[in-house]
Amino acid sequence: MIKVTDFGFDQYARTYVPDYESVVRGVSLQILNQNERQSREIAQSLEQPQAIVDHVLNTLESNGDIKLHKPLGGSIYVLTVSPRLRRSFS
Repeated sequence: MIKVTDFGFDQYARTYVPDYESVVRGVSLQILNQNERQSREIAQSLEQPQAIVDHVLNTLESNGDIKLHKPLGGSIYVLTVSPRLRRSFS
């Protein structure tokens, strides 16, 4: 079985997703300014594929910026947002 790593997906997104850095910023701003906490809602608001939004959320969690709840087979939920992420957009 072949599995895509977070690093591999990140490299793909940076290469093939138009203006990927804006997508990352948009996900963060949807969480901070619109209080959207569900990946499905964020994806719809930004008109981005949920897989891209899920990847951004996982990256933010890996960086310690947010904490997530990941139920099986469903949308990802943002549980907490770090002060560091809030400060980076204030």
